[in-house]
Amino acid sequence: MFETEFHISKLLVGYFRDQLTAEQLDELNVWKNSSEDNEVYFNQLMDEHVVQNKLQRFQELSKNIEQKVWNKTLEKLGDSFPVVGASDKGSAMLSLWSRIAVAAAVFLVIAGGLWFYKHNTNQRLLMATHINDIPAGKTTATLTLANGKKIVLSEAMNGQLAEETGVSITKTADGKLVYKMRGKDNGETRYNTLTTRNGEQYQVILPDGTFAYLNAASSITFPTTFTHAKKREVTLDGEAYFEVAKDKKHPFIVKTNTQQVEVLGTHFNVKSYADESTVKTTLLEGSVKVVFKNQRAILKPGQQSLVNPGSNNENISIDYDADVTEAIAWKNGVFEFKNASIEELMLSAARWYDLNVIYEKNLPDLKISGRISRNVNFSGFINLLKFGGVKFKIEGKNITVLNE
Repeated sequence: MFETEFHISKLLVGYFRDQLTAEQLDELNVWKNSSEDNEVYFNQLMDEHVVQNKLQRFQELSKNIEQKVWNKTLEKLGDSFPVVGASDKGSAMLSLWSRIAVAAAVFLVIAGGLWFYKHNTNQRLLMATHINDIPAGKTTATLTLANGKKIVLSEAMNGQLAEETGVSITKTADGKLVYKMRGKDNGETRYNTLTTRNGEQYQVILPDGTFAYLNAASSITFPTTFTHAKKREVTLDGEAYFEVAKDKKHPFIVKTNTQQVEVLGTHFNVKSYADESTVKTTLLEGSVKVVFKNQRAILKPGQQSLVNPGSNNENISIDYDADVTEAIAWKNGVFEFKNASIEELMLSAARWYDLNVIYEKNLPDLKISGRISRNVNFSGFINLLKFGGVKFKIEGKNITVLNE
């Protein structure tokens, strides 16, 4: 029924301005009744206290939105329903509803989604030439046992999947892989590998109790038991979030192709994709040591290390005031971007939606900020790009970013 959240926003504006036609009112009612969340949101806008709170949030949010984008938003809304300000005639409540109408509309478009701004003066509306409804990624992965047997976890029944060196391997109902000691370890070291493809993610409890959350297009290789090892070593390709079980006598080490991270017990995220130039390690809790070639750096909570293995720079750069929320947004089910390029945004989208992205030359110089749920289909993701000044050609899972 609705192509974009913006259309719903315009209907909300018209409703609070008492300017909807009978047909538009029917459209709004269909949207409101289509889900419990929609109905709750609509009813909240009838509560004066909720309205005041949303206005306060909106005023805080609007400080971060470039004026030209804000003007474009109001212009678009005004195309269908003239937007009025505090100087409008009428009751105080009408003035309040006039303001919340704009706030509600922009919240649907911006607060839960993406807003865009450029360094140049041009602001163009993003138009998708065609939208295919590509589903969001899912919770699954492939487990490779020491004997080479592969288990696709989305196809496996809940319960025990296998047993290796006295360790049971179990799939839980809530989508986790759990390793737990069941008997005596015979001393033989065996390795398992958990792999996610594009559009997949999975959680695993390692034999020592460490929690690891694997992002899309990633893999982690680990021993089925750490009993006889002086160090707890795992190998990562891609991105994973770790909550390491404390064990002062046995450091936990995450190795990638370019660096290693050493910890005793802490929460951190490592992003080490082969198709990205920078390897990022972000610390949330505890302390970690990052080793890159001959360099070493100790991170404190809230800091992020950056290394560039493909460059001549062999130093470890430290962001002492890193955006931790952005770094781990993926594990919380959210895309979050801060001053990201269109290439960076589409690289994340390509992994999650399993896309093939092609770029035409001389793309617009976009800087993108915002957040959106990873649970939305790709059509919802694309709909939120309309302020960006870029056009897309979509053919199945082949996405071409056009220079128009």
